[in-house]
Amino acid sequence: MRFTPKKKGELDWGGFYAPKTQLDAAGRRILWGWIQEKNRSDAQMRASGWSGMMSLPRLLSLDQDGTLRIRELPQIASLRDGEIKSSHTGDTTNVVLSHANGEVVCIGQPGRDFTLSIRAGTNELMMVNYVAATHTLVADGKHISLEPTDTPRVHAFVDASVIEMILAERVGYTKRFYYPGKTAPSIDVHAKGWSGLSLKAWKIEPISSDRLTTTA
Repeated sequence: MRFTPKKKGELDWGGFYAPKTQLDAAGRRILWGWIQEKNRSDAQMRASGWSGMMSLPRLLSLDQDGTLRIRELPQIASLRDGEIKSSHTGDTTNVVLSHANGEVVCIGQPGRDFTLSIRAGTNELMMVNYVAATHTLVADGKHISLEPTDTPRVHAFVDASVIEMILAERVGYTKRFYYPGKTAPSIDVHAKGWSGLSLKAWKIEPISSDRLTTTA
C-alpha cells in the first residue's frame, strides 16, 4: 500500500507536538496534541513540579475540495463561566482576561483590515493582522492565505501559560509564555479596526484551583 497525499499543510505553527486523532462516538475526527515547554530550563520544570500538557481537542473536517478545516470542539463551550465585558478606545475594543484565563473570538470581514494583539503588561504575547488586500492572516510574521469563502476569524484560549489559537479554521498556533512568581497576570486583548469588528470573550472554568492535574 502506498500513501499518496493530495494536499499538504501544517496543523499548527507553534508548540504543538506528536498529534494524534481519533473518531468519537458520533464519527467525528478529533485531534489532540502535546503542548511542550518552551525556553524553560529543566531546573524550572522540576521546581514547578510539571512539564507540558495536553491540548484542547480540535475537530477536523474536509471542505468539498479536500482542504482541511480545523475548528474548536463545540463541547468546549461548556467550560465558559460568564462573558467578559469589553471597553472601547477610539477604534479599538479591549477585554481583560484576569489571571491569564479566558476564551476570545474575534471576527472580521473580508475587505477590512484589523489587528488583534494579546499582551501581558508591556510584553506582547501574540499579534495577528488581517491584510484585506491579500485576504491573508499574519500571526507573528507567519502568513496564511485564506480561501475566497473564508471569514477572517481568530479563536483563542488562554490558560495560565499557554495560548491555543485557531486562525480562520485553517491552522492552529499554540504558544507558551511565562512570568515570575506563581500568580498568573492579567492578559490584555485589543482588537483594532473598523466599527463592525466583533470581539467577544468569556471566562473559562479552570480544571482545578491551581490548574494542575497532579500536585506539585
